[in-house]
Amino acid sequence: MEAKGGTVKAASGFNATEDAQTLRKAMKGLGTDEDAIIGILAYRNTAQRQEIRSAYKSTIGRDLIEDLKSELSSNFEQVILGLMTPTVLYDVQELRRAMKGAGTDEGCLIEILASRTPEEIRRINQTYQQQYGRSLEEDICSDTSFMFQRVLVFLSAAGRDEGNYLDDALMKQDAQVFQHSWIPDLFLTLRTQQGS
Repeated sequence: MEAKGGTVKAASGFNATEDAQTLRKAMKGLGTDEDAIIGILAYRNTAQRQEIRSAYKSTIGRDLIEDLKSELSSNFEQVILGLMTPTVLYDVQELRRAMKGAGTDEGCLIEILASRTPEEIRRINQTYQQQYGRSLEEDICSDTSFMFQRVLVFLSAAGRDEGNYLDDALMKQDAQVFQHSWIPDLFLTLRTQQGS
């Protein structure tokens, strides 16, 4: 199976040091050249943005994230800082935000847990535990309930089969079971474990 990747591809002719210097110039002095920041960070993939961050620290001697925070504000700051956050850490922070405090951002939970591969979910679980000292499942169980909770727990267990094959015998067997008994638990198990 071919590995999935983000929509932003690696920029050709990429030079982390040049990008770091361009970003510093965009933030130095009076005002901020937001177009220059967009022109670099929006057109680099996650790995390249992390290289830029390292190059910024080593060549300029400053923390790129801190400089961005001091120069940007509002939604623009949130977007740029989101771009600068490694993907798994961003997912972990968003999952935590979705469950912290009053109310639950159910859309965020669904979007992340239903769209990541089992390997990505395993990394999310590991990072979540490291970041917050508790498991993702614990927080899901403390913040959600009923069938929604069960779906999220299944998804967070990373047990879906990601194969690209269809098993005719298994499909017929599933159809027979559904025909004779419509049980929500069975439906939930089949849908989350088979990855369809």
